[in-house]
Amino acid sequence: METTLFEIKFYDGRKFNVFCANSSQINRFLKFINKHKDSIEYWKDTINGIHLITQFEKITTNLL
Repeated sequence: METTLFEIKFYDGRKFNVFCANSSQINRFLKFINKHKDSIEYWKDTINGIHLITQFEKITTNLL
């Protein structure tokens, strides 16, 4: 599962956090960025690899 949280800030000061749960949503976000690049001050991938608690518990059983 490909999950990512993007932060986007527009030149007028508005900020948004956009959660994408899969690669299709990430592609839609990137298409939006490309289409509206003149209105966007910056955007960044703030958190990559977000996990549900059940996924996290499965991953961390090997660490303990």
